[in-house]
Amino acid sequence: MKRKEVIVVFLASLLIYGIGYYWIEHQRTKNGPWQVTFSSNGSNDDPFIMINHDSLGVNNTKIFFRGETTSQPVDSVIISFENQQDEIPFGKVLFQDPTFLPGTAAFDFFGHEVELLPRVLTLNRIEYPWKPDSVHQLSKEDKMTEKEKSTRKRDKTSNR
Repeated sequence: MKRKEVIVVFLASLLIYGIGYYWIEHQRTKNGPWQVTFSSNGSNDDPFIMINHDSLGVNNTKIFFRGETTSQPVDSVIISFENQQDEIPFGKVLFQDPTFLPGTAAFDFFGHEVELLPRVLTLNRIEYPWKPDSVHQLSKEDKMTEKEKSTRKRDKTSNR
């Protein structure tokens, strides 16, 4: 009789685990990832990114990097940030948390800090509300200084 009880408890635990796992996975992915389009044609046009996220109502938000050039032309490469992404066509990924999508993604583009948060878009630590079809332009004068960047690093480490 005890063996039967152990089997019943094991099967019930397995069922609860399976249901819990799929429910959490659904909650984690239901909103979908950030969709970022990278584009530039090399020397003539300014490189830009276009950000989309349907469930947040973020549509065609563009950020132009005035006066900057990329080493190679980029023809509209779309990247979904659903998993850890290390390589992007230009710039670099500073931080990404895709645990519960859309998550958070932070980038350094030509010395400009760009953060994608579900609540706001942050450009060089200034928050902008998400608005469909908005256009932001960052020039060389808007770049963060090394002192501002190092202050941020200290702030992050002091919060641990």
